[in-house]
Amino acid sequence: GDEMEALCTSFEQMRRTLRENNRKLWEMVEERRRLQSSVAHDLRNPIAIIQGYAQYLQMQLSRDEINREKIDDLADNILETSCRLERYTDSLRTISRLEELEIRPGSLDFSELSSDMKNDFLLLTREKNLELVWENNISEKNVVLDAQVLYRILENLIGNALRFAGERIEVTFSGENGFLAVTVADDGEGFPEQ
Repeated sequence: GDEMEALCTSFEQMRRTLRENNRKLWEMVEERRRLQSSVAHDLRNPIAIIQGYAQYLQMQLSRDEINREKIDDLADNILETSCRLERYTDSLRTISRLEELEIRPGSLDFSELSSDMKNDFLLLTREKNLELVWENNISEKNVVLDAQVLYRILENLIGNALRFAGERIEVTFSGENGFLAVTVADDGEGFPEQ
């Protein structure tokens, strides 16, 4: 019950906090490593496709066995694949920007924010002739969040959905344990099972 015990207790709390912070930091490093590995894998495919087309084109040109139509077809395929590669790099830039964002939460009326966001994203879905289903299950009138960050996240998710949706995109907001949960789904083919 003296000063020494209080000092030892403080040191123990500090040790636990440091250990927990180190564990969280390690998990973040591991998550970044997994993300980088995934991105490298995603980039490898379009690069291999572009290289394959270029090698085929060189081989056919050296033999004088290729016509103008085939060259145009190969150029279109290379262009399409390079656009996919560009989208991957844009996604990486978006992830980096999100990590660097400074969060500035504020209290706001979520039903009003939801309505404004819906109107904004309706413009994008109408351009692509897609139906936008927007469901807000947040019962609280006022919530504390950074609206700019939420917009950026939704722009990214809905932007991806716009590329792959067939006829509709669904956006759902719900509250889970004091947190905002957002689900963006589209009726596209989705990721292959493997």
